Amino acid sequence: MSILDEKVNKTILDIENLHALVSKTKWNELNREGFVFELERATKRLGEIYSELRDMNKEMTLMLEKNTPNISDVLSEMQREIIILESNIKMEKSKKLREELVNESEKVEVPELYSSLQQKIMKLTLKARYSAEKIKGFLTAKKVP
Repeated sequence: MSILDEKVNKTILDIENLHALVSKTKWNELNREGFVFELERATKRLGEIYSELRDMNKEMTLMLEKNTPNISDVLSEMQREIIILESNIKMEKSKKLREELVNESEKVEVPELYSSLQQKIMKLTLKARYSAEKIKGFLTAKKVP
C-alpha cells in the first residue's frame, strides 16, 4: 500500500468520524455555549480534512496522469464554507461577550441557525467523502493491470 493510499484511507476515516460526531447531537436543542463548542470542534476537524484533501489533490496533480479525479470544486467550496463557519463562531462568541457586558437577562438562541449549520457541515463531509472515494477509486484502478 502506497503512502497516498494510506493518506486516503486515513482521510476517509477522519471524515466518517466527523460525520458521526456531528450527527450524534441535535444542534437545534443546544444552548449557545453547547452550539459554539460543537461548531468549533467540527470546524477544526473540517479544516484538517480540507488540508488532507488539498494535499492529496496536489499529489494527484503531480502524477500528470490522464483521468485523475478533479476535486478542486469541492476544495473551493470547503474553503469558502470553513471561512463562513469561523465567522459564525466569532459572531456567537461576540454575542456572548456583549450579553455579559450589557447583562441581558434574556438570552437569544437561534435553533434554526444551529440546525442549518449542522446540516451544512454534514453536507460538506459527504462531499469530502465522495472526493476521497474518487481518489481511492483512481488509485485502485491504477494498480490493476
